[in-house]
Amino acid sequence: MSVSSSGSSASRTEKWIFISYRREDTKYPAGGLNDLLGQRFGPDRVFYDLTTGPGVRYVEAIDDALRTTKVLLALIGERWIDIANEHGHRRLDDPRDLVAHEIATALDRGLLVIPVLVDGARLPGRDELPERLRPLVSRNATRLAHESFSADADKLIGAIVAHAPEADWWPVPDPVEPASSPGEGASARRRGMSAGLYLGLMIIALVLTSLIAVLSWPTGEESGPPKAASPKAASPVVDHVWQAGCGRRYLDQPVAQADPAALATAPKDDDAVLADDVWLDISVRNTAPTELLLDDIQIEEVGRDSAPQTGFLVRPASGGCAQGTARFELNADLDSDPPTLSPPETAGDSADRIALPFPIGRTNPETFRLRFSSRGCECRFRVVLRWRQGGVETEPVALPADGKRFHVVPRGDLPAYRLEQTGGTALLQPE
Repeated sequence: MSVSSSGSSASRTEKWIFISYRREDTKYPAGGLNDLLGQRFGPDRVFYDLTTGPGVRYVEAIDDALRTTKVLLALIGERWIDIANEHGHRRLDDPRDLVAHEIATALDRGLLVIPVLVDGARLPGRDELPERLRPLVSRNATRLAHESFSADADKLIGAIVAHAPEADWWPVPDPVEPASSPGEGASARRRGMSAGLYLGLMIIALVLTSLIAVLSWPTGEESGPPKAASPKAASPVVDHVWQAGCGRRYLDQPVAQADPAALATAPKDDDAVLADDVWLDISVRNTAPTELLLDDIQIEEVGRDSAPQTGFLVRPASGGCAQGTARFELNADLDSDPPTLSPPETAGDSADRIALPFPIGRTNPETFRLRFSSRGCECRFRVVLRWRQGGVETEPVALPADGKRFHVVPRGDLPAYRLEQTGGTALLQPE
């Protein structure tokens, strides 16, 4: 389902790209794709459910966004075709299903609809789809795989740009026109002003660049063109371990539909886990001869949902894990908006307090541990570390990489199960 605050008639809030997906199936890649599209076209131009405001009416918001949408991306995961509602009926066949409504509306309006096949998903056959969605199978699909996320997303962005001229994808204010001049003439004037304004801005930029270069020209004995700014120093070597293998995993589905055998593997970075059960260990190593300073640690939240979860928790069969040691620990409160970091109350006994900026030595790696807590927020986020090396600001390091995001849920009232192995058979037993 894709629900977001819709744009008004003002061009600056019109939605150009609509991400249609099911949270049960492809919400992690949808979040990463929303980030990249927002960077390329502007976050206000992308319609994505986790950017919605409170009180928005779903169908109205969807229809408002589709009125200005140029491209709809239909994310299709491996379960997309078969996901059922609480009555066991396939949701695509429900006339009230919002995902089907989004895609059918875009097809009816002749928009560019791109099926995006996530990981091992396939494009459904015509006979597998309800009548209103069957034109989808005639659209060229693209793939979005976990192991090649960035390259696949770049290819998708290229297809979007090719569909509309570049100048049409930048916000340009509408000209003031008499009320009596609507229609083709007004459209032509808008296009002319858009191109003229774009050309004018380019000329101004060139003039300003030349002026800055002249003013920056060295005087006195030094001669020649101004020196180029020093590039940012290389980032330090950073490794991380998302310690979720012994925590409770969250599955957004009825327990009766779960496959216990598929839960035997450890959760990945972007699998949903209980916040109180997980921590992040970050190992930092300085390989350069110059001093490396850790300036800041930030939690960049990319998704916040306070609605109650409807699935269940499952604990692995291992029964416990060794936590190891970390010299520095920080508590991450995900209920704060934005999330906050603070030293634990016991710091000084089991862990030292960290004061930023913090120098990273060149002998042994430094290890920082972040422990997470959430009482009411299902949060998706990444951790960003910012540095200076030799007095120069370096490129920040974001964890995890490749468009993935850590994902945690609060305990709430979710039913909890434990995974047990009996005679080679995996079973789910209530805790």
